[in-house]
Amino acid sequence: MTAGPKVSNDLYGIDSDSFLDEFVTKQCGTGIAAFSLTLYLMLFKNASLKDAMVPNVLIWTFTNLQSLLSGDLVEAGFKTPGFVFCLGACALMAYLLSTEHAEMALKVWSILWLPAGLQMILSPEGAAKAWGHTGTMSRSNNMMLRLFGSYLLSMSGMIGGQVFYDMEPLKAMGVGNLFFGAWHALGLLNGDCEAIGCNMFGMNVWLLVHIAGVVTTLF
Repeated sequence: MTAGPKVSNDLYGIDSDSFLDEFVTKQCGTGIAAFSLTLYLMLFKNASLKDAMVPNVLIWTFTNLQSLLSGDLVEAGFKTPGFVFCLGACALMAYLLSTEHAEMALKVWSILWLPAGLQMILSPEGAAKAWGHTGTMSRSNNMMLRLFGSYLLSMSGMIGGQVFYDMEPLKAMGVGNLFFGAWHALGLLNGDCEAIGCNMFGMNVWLLVHIAGVVTTLF
């Protein structure tokens, strides 16, 4: 694991000296922002899933490019081939969304992130190695990777609910919320949150927010 500058996460109360934590946290933040933008466009601007996903995929295209060019990947202990693949996949997806193959591309996108997200949650160390990480993993590293895995499952569930089951966007959002809520619940139940110094009050509040989101959208 590559050490970096001291990272203080004021929201959750986590103090870490791991650059990997900082890198994954930035990736999670990017993902959540992109996810929120997609939902905003669908719920408030009546955009179709295809149109709402375009800025989402473009955000990830530029994020992967920035990570490659800035050297953050290497500093976090990753090798570059997996992220080069992601960069190409995101760029290709952005193009396909503007073609007649958009629906099929969304189905593939939904399926693609399902095993990746599950691996990050069930075996974060194995997932890190699969993406070329060469260092050791701390408990906080594992927790942050599980958070990113929950984001991937949320995107998979939100997209899959619409393209495979014709769910309304609001209900599909509830499916996505299940996975974010599950990450908070898992961190609380297995002791990870307490072990790495999380703000337990904040974690419990967010768990309640996710539960409320699931209940109000799915039922």
